[in-house]
Amino acid sequence: MKNLSDNQQMLITRASIYGYRNYSYGYSVEQAHTAMIMWDVILGQRTGYGHGICSRVTSCPSAIENCYNKILDAMSSHTNRPSINNTTVTLKGTGESNAVTLTDTNGVLSNFNITSGNSNIKFSQSGNKLKIWCTANGNYSGAVNMVKKNTDISSSLALIGANQTVLYGSISDPVPARVTVNVQSLKCNVSVAKQDSENNSFHRC
Repeated sequence: MKNLSDNQQMLITRASIYGYRNYSYGYSVEQAHTAMIMWDVILGQRTGYGHGICSRVTSCPSAIENCYNKILDAMSSHTNRPSINNTTVTLKGTGESNAVTLTDTNGVLSNFNITSGNSNIKFSQSGNKLKIWCTANGNYSGAVNMVKKNTDISSSLALIGANQTVLYGSISDPVPARVTVNVQSLKCNVSVAKQDSENNSFHRC
């Protein structure tokens, strides 16, 4: 793809990720439409995600066009991240009872793999809610990292016609997101009693 523009390379990469063989949209023609989108990009007939077949097809059944458009819709939403991306939470106590729960209002959290960058920072995910807590007291920071699923495809293949390989190889277009976590130690006021040796009494300091 070295002779293609950056935009063409990006579109072809996303067509490979969201088309055949990695996703199914309920049709038997994902392979053909993935290749059609790629050829449209290569030929300069497509520069974005607008609906409608641009290839050398003057008319086609609606089911075929629907499949083509579904791949384009998936491509266009590739970089959609959870609304909690780039947020910071502060934990002021240990244990799940002191957890902070975040809600992804974009509704895409379930499309992301989630890991913790600190063994003392734990999380659980349910639907579009992410609960975060810590297991060790102290002053430290960490992150809960998110990466969109299926954006690192080890082998992608699209064909059009006999012996015409449009693309074959490794494809990677990761979409990262993260929540920064700060842990603050709990401060206790300690009162110390000292004994006065002269009068055998106690006073506090």
